[in-house]
Amino acid sequence: MIKNKILKILKKNLKPAMGCTEPVAIAVACATARKNIGGNVLGVDVTLSNAFYKNAFSAKIPNTGRYGIELAISLGIIDGNPDKELEFFNDITESEINTAQKMIDSNIVKFSSIETDLSVFIKVKLETTEGNCLVELTGTHTNISYIEVNGKVLLNSRNYSEKEKDDFEEFDFKEYLKAIIELEEKELTFFDEGINLNQKISDYGIKNNCGIGLGAGYKKILEKNIMCNNLVTLVRMGVAAASDARMGGAPLSVMSSCGSGNQGITTFIPIMVIASNLERSRVELYRALAISNFVNAFAKNYLDKLAPICGAAITAGVGTAAATVYLLGGDIKQMIGAMNGMIANFSGIVCDGAKESCSYKVSSACGEAVNLALLAVNDVYISKDQGILGKRVEDSFQNVAVLSNEGMKNVNDVMIKILKLKK
Repeated sequence: MIKNKILKILKKNLKPAMGCTEPVAIAVACATARKNIGGNVLGVDVTLSNAFYKNAFSAKIPNTGRYGIELAISLGIIDGNPDKELEFFNDITESEINTAQKMIDSNIVKFSSIETDLSVFIKVKLETTEGNCLVELTGTHTNISYIEVNGKVLLNSRNYSEKEKDDFEEFDFKEYLKAIIELEEKELTFFDEGINLNQKISDYGIKNNCGIGLGAGYKKILEKNIMCNNLVTLVRMGVAAASDARMGGAPLSVMSSCGSGNQGITTFIPIMVIASNLERSRVELYRALAISNFVNAFAKNYLDKLAPICGAAITAGVGTAAATVYLLGGDIKQMIGAMNGMIANFSGIVCDGAKESCSYKVSSACGEAVNLALLAVNDVYISKDQGILGKRVEDSFQNVAVLSNEGMKNVNDVMIKILKLKK
């Protein structure tokens, strides 16, 4: 029973995604509106949660070389096919980009942000010569929860008070880890797609010096023999290159984890690098990926989908630390020790929006996850409930949630104020 639960959670939270998932979700919501009403477009007005606005503001859109919430809105309306979901921008054409720019220049595209209990919230009001369409996307990046056309409700699954969560309470966290490391190879082959996607985008980022160029920069330093060619450096380089490419608008998909591409990069690439360098078996690689991605989902269950803190560090990075301990031959006690180190070390890092410089945070988190795993397998770790840490992993994540939801509840508002001053 526990095995089936683990596999169900893993498969549910792994999806291919091209580019930052917030502009993608905006485009999907707008495409849904367009799909449900014809006629010439007269205007479109999109309302976003503050968290969504923050994350979409500076994100580059794949296959366009451009940034902008307005562009994501316009491309969604023009394309009108929401079925592509998180790979929406996979086949955007130059003609569509030009048409989108004309829409923007004609001042018929508007957007704003509001404070809402749901961090994932998009409301689209589309007006055409055939009437009006209202669409809402809530809870997850592809969950259309409301459609109304000319006053007629076609879909209503609104539930503004809830956040979509998996049920982890049935078993203790340690029980989950014990079950994961007993999973068989044939049960985990679904990880192959993510391995291939994330390796490809990492290689692309280094070869093409994408985005901010951090991954390619590490490669140059290694070639000059200035920095040690060890596991930590190789992980930081691979992760940074993938994030550089993704956030730099590369025309490649990644395997996302819990709705985030950078979290997918964090939970996959360090594990792939370490398993390869330590010559671990295929089943060991699979199990490590199961640990990293399961821990990410477990931790995210305590937080908003788009929390004020950096998810790549405090949820995905924690999973990577545990998985690295497994690959190094450590036990569950040492896994939890490495996880404690990540929680104690990174719990105060804020998310200042999705952008090219995310590669710095992702790289730092993954490098430290490897450091802490190496220390843990040598029995150096925080074993007591110090500071934000609780007696159990569950308690620690609950404390992080309190810090994020209560102590940092104004972070998104402040960041939006900063971003709007830039605009």
